[in-house]
Amino acid sequence: MYQKIEFYVLVVRKSGCTLLLSLILSSCAILHPKYEEPTAGPIAEIKFMNHGTGVSTVEFFKEQESCSGREMSETIDRDNSKILKIKADSPISFSFGYNVTGGYPRFMYCRVYVTFNPESDKVYYAEIHPVARGCVLGVYETQTDGSLKNIPNIKKRTANTNVWTEYSSFCK
Repeated sequence: MYQKIEFYVLVVRKSGCTLLLSLILSSCAILHPKYEEPTAGPIAEIKFMNHGTGVSTVEFFKEQESCSGREMSETIDRDNSKILKIKADSPISFSFGYNVTGGYPRFMYCRVYVTFNPESDKVYYAEIHPVARGCVLGVYETQTDGSLKNIPNIKKRTANTNVWTEYSSFCK
């Protein structure tokens, strides 16, 4: 199953010539499969909370070592959250970011890339906030009393544009 991408087309006529300009208003210029939550095996959950300046997206990478095999989640509106199931007991890589209010050409304003090893049956919390010239993402383990605990050995990088992809060296 693939995520829908909207294309906006602008046709300009001048001197009998037609110029076709497609503006792709999406954080991705190509189609990526939709993220499918695991249904068997060791599973954990992450609650993604978007306190960004616009709609957010989560991208999971099937191959955490190389950030390849990108899969897109559904969008998360500003000041809303979404709980997703993830594979546990092995490293996972994902990115979480939000769109700039005002859009193209700096459509993806801030995105944080994360790699960590979730444990089976645990619940995690990922919360993104805007800060001056970017964003900050906290990723925590949720304790039984509701408190949040820092995750040891987590790897994070922040990009103010969508610069890290499966072709980058972030996860290598």
